[in-house]
This record gives sequence, structure tokens and C-alpha cells, in this order.
Amino acid sequence: MKILIWVHKNDVLANKILTYHFTRPYIDRHDEYLQVEITHDEFTRLEDYKIKDKGETYPEFVKKHYPKPIPDVIKNHKTIRGGDFPKWWSSLTKEEQTTIHEYYGR
Repeated sequence: MKILIWVHKNDVLANKILTYHFTRPYIDRHDEYLQVEITHDEFTRLEDYKIKDKGETYPEFVKKHYPKPIPDVIKNHKTIRGGDFPKWWSSLTKEEQTTIHEYYGR
């Protein structure tokens, strides 16, 4: 698969693409942008560079943009009334109680 991107002429001459666009940029029509065809692998490397450039590792990026789903026990916990809490808490397994403690940072 080939991907078309627009890069500034100076980036091409320096053989180091720092920024790119999917359409011709309207920033300054007098700047010289070139349309470049790259492979899927090259595009992936550019995207990885953007993530690294922001100071994020891949696990940090995933954690930031793809948060963990809320466990069902937490969803249930939020619906329990105060007077019903002791009975509900005692009905939980140790694993569920631990999940609640970890979720709320205790």
C-alpha cells in the first residue's frame, strides 16, 4: 500500500521528515511543499516518531488514549445506597473488594 503525504521541501532536502500533511497545507501558499509517496512501513515509523516526540512511550500512549473499562463491581458500587452498603460489601468476594480498593487508590 502506498500513502501520499505533503512535506516541506526543506524536510525532503534534509532527508528528515518532521511534519507532514494529508492535503496541501494552506499555512503559507508561498512555501514549497512536495507530495511524497511512502510505504505503509514508512508511515508507521513517522507516526511512531510523533508519539516519541511528545515524550510518550507506547504504553503511556495506550493508557492515555485507551483507558481501561470500568469493572462491573464498580458500576454496581455506585448504585448502592448507604444503608445497604454493609450487606452488599459482605456479599462481595475478596477479589471484588480488592478491585474496589485498587480502583479508588487505597
